[in-house]
Parts: sequence; structure tokens; C-alpha cells
Amino acid sequence: MVIYKNIINQPTELKVSLLDKAITIYNDKYSYTLKLPKFMKLELMDNNRLLIETTNRPDLKTISTTIQSLFDTIIAPCKVVVMSNVMGSKFQEYNGNYYVKAGYSHFIKLPNHSDCYYTILTQTSIMITSPFKDKATNLAATICNMKKPDAYKGRGLYVETQEPRIFKTIKKQ
Repeated sequence: MVIYKNIINQPTELKVSLLDKAITIYNDKYSYTLKLPKFMKLELMDNNRLLIETTNRPDLKTISTTIQSLFDTIIAPCKVVVMSNVMGSKFQEYNGNYYVKAGYSHFIKLPNHSDCYYTILTQTSIMITSPFKDKATNLAATICNMKKPDAYKGRGLYVETQEPRIFKTIKKQ
């Protein structure tokens, strides 16, 4: 029986733990657990290296690229900024929960996700940080749907990279 091996270099700013055919990759903010197939063996070596052994070569390549991509996403997380140009709008943090006041008389609680973190940049902008781009962008879209930009004035919540679309009105003479 042929055993295939691969060595992956682990970044120094990340920690790795192995328990019951599962690898957990984590740092101060994020953690991610990946279950391994039964026929695969993972071992921590010295000098921040991981040794992967398996009898199935395609699985070795798949697991190696998955672990490497997890290293990359946890080290350099995705950041999305949501901005507001509504009069009197405000992002606020209270007791660990985040709220937005966007043209209404009351604050609206922002949704919480386990892998996403909020950072208030100014009163009218908030940054969402997550190692997973799809979770950060979905959360930003959910927040933007709370107060869609007005078609004529452009006031509302929007992602920093997009400009609110404004229709021009033509007056008849």
C-alpha cells in the first residue's frame, strides 16, 4: 500500500490543534475546525509544520489546499464598510450589541454572526470583518436592506465601494 505525504508550513501567527480526526486552526479572534477523512493522518512537526499522510492522492491535494486556504483567510480577513448618508443616522454599540439609527425614531439592532465582527469607524460608518468573504458581504447586504438608498435623494445605507444611484427629475416648462 502506497502512502502519500505532504508537508504544509504553518504561519507563526496561527495556532493549530489536533483532536479526534479534526484540525482546529485559530488565532485571537477566529477559529475554524475541519474534520478529516478516516484514512488520513495529520501530525504536528517541529518548526510550525504539518505532516499529512494518506493512501488517496487526490484527497491529499484537496485537504492540503483547503488547509492552506484556511491559513490565508484567517490571517487576512475580508473587510466591508457600510456607510450611511441619512440625516441623523448613527451607528452605536451598547452592551456588546450594535445598533443603527437610519431615518427612524428608534435604533435597529444589527444581526450577529459567529464569524463576523463589527468596528465603528465614525458615527456614520461601520466595518464588518470576517475571514469568510461571503459571510461579510451577506451581512453587509442585510444591513443595507434595513434602509435602502432613496432613488431621488440617495439617502440610505450602502456599501462603501458602491455609489447610491440617483434619478434626475426633469421639470416640465
